[in-house]
Amino acid sequence: LDASLPVCRFYGNPAHGLDSHFYSATPQECDEVKLRFPDAWLLESESVFRVHGLSTVNGQCPANTKAVYRLYNGRADANHRYTTDATLADAMLARGYVLEGTGSGPRPVVFCAANIEPAQPAAGTPQCTVTPSTPYPALGVPLQLSATCTGSPTVHAWINCASYGSTC
Repeated sequence: LDASLPVCRFYGNPAHGLDSHFYSATPQECDEVKLRFPDAWLLESESVFRVHGLSTVNGQCPANTKAVYRLYNGRADANHRYTTDATLADAMLARGYVLEGTGSGPRPVVFCAANIEPAQPAAGTPQCTVTPSTPYPALGVPLQLSATCTGSPTVHAWINCASYGSTC
């Protein structure tokens, strides 16, 4: 954690028409939100997790980290989205979101995340792909999920489903 920064987290007060979280690794921005919006944005923590800041030399993320983009919907019911995927950030921009942050790259960056490869499962651990019965589920309409797995598992553990088979 030597070169990491704490991230403050605010929750948008629903009584003010908000229902979103806001994160920042900049102490000045955290203080500004507290001062400008004391009743609208409620401070949940000064340090919910730690991230890396942009390089003061070149304005980019340090080696072995990746950019985190913060996008704002620009509406009174303020909603923020965070992603490390530049293509997704561009798609959100095309839908009218506003990119927030700093830096010298092609897109402003809010902070930098460690670039950690996902852990690989132990050898022989089944790998499953879950497929819905329809690509366009609708609220209130039953949906069937089917798991196709390697390693021929004999039991499937579904959450909120009584089935122990490959279909829920």
